[in-house]
Amino acid sequence: MAHFTKSATGWRAQVKVKGVRDSRMFDTKAEAQAWAAKRETEMRSIESGMGSKTHTVGDVLDKYQKDVSPKKWGSRWEILLLELIGRKEIEGKGRDRSGLRNLTFHDTRHEAITRLAKKLQPLALARMTGHTDLNELMTYYNESAADIAALLD
Repeated sequence: MAHFTKSATGWRAQVKVKGVRDSRMFDTKAEAQAWAAKRETEMRSIESGMGSKTHTVGDVLDKYQKDVSPKKWGSRWEILLLELIGRKEIEGKGRDRSGLRNLTFHDTRHEAITRLAKKLQPLALARMTGHTDLNELMTYYNESAADIAALLD
């Protein structure tokens, strides 16, 4: 159930569903009412076990990438990684349509890091993928014999 309170700075919308509360401030009562209706529906959906109907994982990652990542040190790599994750979500849907049933996230991560290893130095690759131990990164770093021979020439 939603409750609205006028304050000096605007309108506070308060929503309570099955003992779980949420509130937020708005400039207008109309904005508060719209948010409360949407939030109450979402909270009921989550409480019933159906999950959020108003937010997808992609929505949350996009918002994080836009609002939080630029303020962090190393934001460039984090933004690239979040974009890669977004592409993986799309590829996962494509995989389902293509009929490739045994392909896992680990397989696609391995392939992506192997391809990136051809373009990035190991320390930059470790920073991008979040590896703190280069030995762990070497699991994904698969140079072929021809690639190593080309480096020696």
